[in-house]
Amino acid sequence: MTTSFPNYADPSPLSNYFSIRLVAIIFTVTSLVCSIITAVVYVYLCFCNYEHAQRLTLQFVMVATVAAIIVEILDIINWTLLGNSTYCGGARTVILFFNCINAAALSCIGLNLVIILYFGMPKQRAIKPFYYPGIVLLSLIAISVPIYQAFNWYSQSSRPVQYERSCWYYSRHFDGTGESNFFWLWYYCFIFLIITVSACLSMAAMWKLHSAYKSKKSSSQEAQEQTNNSIFYKVGVRCILYSLVPFIVNVWSFIVQFVEFCPNHSNYPISCIDAALSSCSGIFVSVIFFSEPTITSFISERWRNVHHSAQDTDEEPPHLLEEHSSAVSVHGI
Repeated sequence: MTTSFPNYADPSPLSNYFSIRLVAIIFTVTSLVCSIITAVVYVYLCFCNYEHAQRLTLQFVMVATVAAIIVEILDIINWTLLGNSTYCGGARTVILFFNCINAAALSCIGLNLVIILYFGMPKQRAIKPFYYPGIVLLSLIAISVPIYQAFNWYSQSSRPVQYERSCWYYSRHFDGTGESNFFWLWYYCFIFLIITVSACLSMAAMWKLHSAYKSKKSSSQEAQEQTNNSIFYKVGVRCILYSLVPFIVNVWSFIVQFVEFCPNHSNYPISCIDAALSSCSGIFVSVIFFSEPTITSFISERWRNVHHSAQDTDEEPPHLLEEHSSAVSVHGI
């Protein structure tokens, strides 16, 4: 079903797209709450158990979470404003930058796991210093054209400001003007590159991890080594899930942009799916984060310390991840 765009972000409850607005706001607020909870728990983990908090996967998760919080706060603010104003152009550039940071950081979790599985820990240690500069550099390249267009577009004093839709719409969607074609093509080509590489890395890691775990499980091993392999497998699966999040969250936005290249038209079902999933990054990440062995063990320990007597708290609680003494340590993941 193809539907006209003019009322897409109309604040009126009678708008055909009021449901999309409502879905986006609900999921964005929920995702923001989840992201804040994730960040608070991670900071608390840093104070209580710094070594476990320094796992590379959790560091990437924290970078992605902070980026998601910034994007979600700006999305909520932009829903309350109408028009493609100067502020909206600046906010759009910031949103695109941190959205790219979020996707790249989560994708690096899969990349890091693939390097460990296929090339070993020495290669991972050599590449590790380049992860964060690479994330920032890729994001800066992705928004280089949006930055140029923002300065060029808003430097034209005669350019009328459009008020038909909310600032959220203009910060997230192709607006149908010819000069925006290259803007969106450039940015979404980078996003598509990130999510495609992320999905491929996830598949490669999943195949390697499953085949390695299956072969080791069938061979004769000591109980401790089997336990280490089992825990490593569980941690690896979560790394794969993390790296799939950028694909799930961004692929529908990528599809929507190309649908919108047909002037003043949009596909309503796809727009609904995009409004929901593009606002769910914090939710997906939080669900995986709170199933991490490090986090579940940490929360269980804190819970026991609060509810047990003094003599019980003196006992050293078991740490699930302390059992990792295998050649491939989870601290490298």
